[in-house]
Amino acid sequence: MVYLASPKLFVMPHTRIRCPHCSWRPDGAAYWACTCGHVWDVFSTQARCPACKLRQEMTFCPDCCVASPHLHWYEGYHGAMDALQADEDVPTWLRGGDVR
Repeated sequence: MVYLASPKLFVMPHTRIRCPHCSWRPDGAAYWACTCGHVWDVFSTQARCPACKLRQEMTFCPDCCVASPHLHWYEGYHGAMDALQADEDVPTWLRGGDVR
């Protein structure tokens, strides 16, 4: 189980990750680059750059080149995020605030 910032948000091992636009699935390769220049697999760190700790709010698909909110890549999280929007335990970056 991998935790995402809040104990209420977690990814089970069977959770499917794919582009919400074209359904491309990440293969573990380092396709994404942070503004600091570090290149890595954003899904290995739930979109937090291991070099500068900046959380990437949007994730570009290397296949269709469309950007989507990072959490939209995790199947089943659309409804869960709606339910958590007003929860004070949810970090500011998940409610649309600062991404650091």
